[in-house]
Amino acid sequence: MEDLVGIVIWFVGSLLVSTVAGNRGRGSGRWFLFSLLASPLIAGAFLCGAYLTSLKKCPMCAEMVQDSALICKHCHSRFSEDSVKAAMRGYNG
Repeated sequence: MEDLVGIVIWFVGSLLVSTVAGNRGRGSGRWFLFSLLASPLIAGAFLCGAYLTSLKKCPMCAEMVQDSALICKHCHSRFSEDSVKAAMRGYNG
């Protein structure tokens, strides 16, 4: 019975990591498999480390890019300098 509880906790932890990854614009399926195979705690730590930079959504193609980006790496549209300056103020405090 205790083994079953451990398996359920492991699976729920993997689902939680997958949900957080999906909300942050990462591939939730890959993060689920990684956390299921490695450990939800290890995968959660990697996921937190993967987000040392903030992301924003490109208004033209809806892909996630870094806040400090001047040009979208997917569709090559330009961002206004005001939005980039606001993002950089967030980094500096």
